[in-house]
Amino acid sequence: MEFARNRDEIFDLSRKASDVILSCKNNTQLKGARMYLKLAEARFDTVVCKTEMESGYILKSINNLNKVFQLQHRKLKVQ
Repeated sequence: MEFARNRDEIFDLSRKASDVILSCKNNTQLKGARMYLKLAEARFDTVVCKTEMESGYILKSINNLNKVFQLQHRKLKVQ
């Protein structure tokens, strides 16, 4: 998948993965979100980037999604 041609799909994937993680209310849902996150990362790995900005966006998206997951995991632990 080429970044420039599939920009909307890439942005949607990042947004949807974040929405899935943030919607979790228990550990079972969080496990499902983890699988969704792994699938999103695999999809991001198929993106062909031609510039540093594009590859930087992909890396930041993956890192941000992992951080959101960690925060949601901690939030559920505390409750």
